[in-house]
Amino acid sequence: MVSTPSSINQSNWSEDPEQVEVGYSSRVLVQALFPYKRRDTDKVTLTRGPLTYTVSSTAGLPYGRYPRLLLAYLATQAVKRRGLPEEDGRRIPLGSSLREFFALIGMDHRVRGGTRGSITLLREQVRRLTHTSITIEKRWSARDQVTNMFLADSMDVSFSSSAAEGQDTLEPSYIELSLPFWRELVAHPIPINLAILTALSKPRAIDLYVWTTVQRFAHPRGIQTTWDNLAHLFAPHATTSRQRLDFKADLAKAVASVNQAWPEAHLTLNPRTGLTIPGGPPSIPTRAGSPRASSTESR
Repeated sequence: MVSTPSSINQSNWSEDPEQVEVGYSSRVLVQALFPYKRRDTDKVTLTRGPLTYTVSSTAGLPYGRYPRLLLAYLATQAVKRRGLPEEDGRRIPLGSSLREFFALIGMDHRVRGGTRGSITLLREQVRRLTHTSITIEKRWSARDQVTNMFLADSMDVSFSSSAAEGQDTLEPSYIELSLPFWRELVAHPIPINLAILTALSKPRAIDLYVWTTVQRFAHPRGIQTTWDNLAHLFAPHATTSRQRLDFKADLAKAVASVNQAWPEAHLTLNPRTGLTIPGGPPSIPTRAGSPRASSTESR
């Protein structure tokens, strides 16, 4: 079994911008909840240890790299704005132009129009994401616990041609996070290295990086996990032998990508036994000593 911290002591990592570009994820977003490719469904249910996550969207499930980059930006801004009143803190600015929006989420060189361009693709993922809700259920022998939360209450984002060219719109774009989701992000932040995150081009590599850096916080001496555990997290719908073989090949590529973007990770993948995360520091520098994390079982 592999543990995932429910929170990480914020006093233990450095936020010195000269050392690293610190961003944030959360205990919910670490769970690899969103599909890697488009799926013909508006709901998916995943089991993570004692917790069951149901993700649904009336506009179709978010998928791929874009929503992961956007969620990292939203989580980072939510944590950085936690000192503001709730109504202001959960209204996350997206810039005054599309070019600025793309730069904020780490895609400043990819502003392209057209039916298959980055603007169209991002617009679709923003729509899917802002229609998404997450239900978290935990069941004991004599007690049930359920949390329902939409990711966003509202959004106003301009995708006009003038905004794409970098011209300011009349009103800056924003996404207003729902109060439950904002509180979840602020209460349980998990630090990530944004430079590493944005260097990864595939969504599975992004999920693997975030999960790995969390494991480094929770297990500074290193940890091993089996192929079954890896498939449970990163390919829960791979049920056939062919799908499992494809997953192993895809995960090998993701491991190579993470090692390239984060050379200190030193991840090794054994075709029989699974993944080894050796001991070492997380991708966010710590101030002193080993980070302390309260853990919950996720496998």
